[in-house]
Amino acid sequence: MPFPFDGRDYVVKFNIEESKNKWILNYSSVVHPDAPPNNHTRLPNAAGIWKLKKLGPNKTEATYIWNGELLGNFPDIGLNKAWTRWGKEIFDWLNEAL
Repeated sequence: MPFPFDGRDYVVKFNIEESKNKWILNYSSVVHPDAPPNNHTRLPNAAGIWKLKKLGPNKTEATYIWNGELLGNFPDIGLNKAWTRWGKEIFDWLNEAL
């Protein structure tokens, strides 16, 4: 995301459900008293699910579902673009890591 929306941060609590060929990671943001202060936009109302399903020896299907609340004076006209951009960033980062 371009400035001033480039720095986003959230503290999350998560749960992992694991089976033979699938992992499901559920997370939601929490307010943590020991979270360090930062210079980013903290997202206090975010949640999501990662679903990782083994398709073969070297093939995994990744599904990411998320929801968040952009607080403050964020223009409504930019919401669709922001959420589309965020989804693309997540999978770009995943591809870079692989």
